[in-house]
Amino acid sequence: MKILGLIAILFIGVAQELDRFSDTPRENLHIEQFKWLEGTWQNMKSLSYEQWEFNAETSTWEGRGFQVNNVDTLITEKLIIECEESVCDYIADVPHNLHPIRFRISDITTSGFKAVNPDHNFPKYIHYNLLSDDRFNAAIGAEDRKIKFQFIRYISK
Repeated sequence: MKILGLIAILFIGVAQELDRFSDTPRENLHIEQFKWLEGTWQNMKSLSYEQWEFNAETSTWEGRGFQVNNVDTLITEKLIIECEESVCDYIADVPHNLHPIRFRISDITTSGFKAVNPDHNFPKYIHYNLLSDDRFNAAIGAEDRKIKFQFIRYISK
């Protein structure tokens, strides 16, 4: 019985230690924290874009990645950020996957977030970092590979 008690204490200690790596208490994760994503963002190295809008009916942020070639628009990914209770997920639906991939948002601040899925082959993490009102960096990666992106807020002419 004493061993079970020690195991329980050890488990609680480890859980608390892991939780300290997140700078946002789990109970403070809310869908409103992603409002800064709203709008259209252009990748600075290509003619690709991300566009985010809040869906009030589903209380989710819905995004889409797309490329513009002359007059054609090609949707490259569909994205969703959803929060239920104190858990938020980033869901990416891209053509080369058979089904949407769910990433658990593990860290969030007023200037970005990190979402992880250690079971996915690539990427295992997605990181967004707001630099200013009109600029953010993003990265996707795994242990041995990282791809960085720079976005600026797109203002239509």
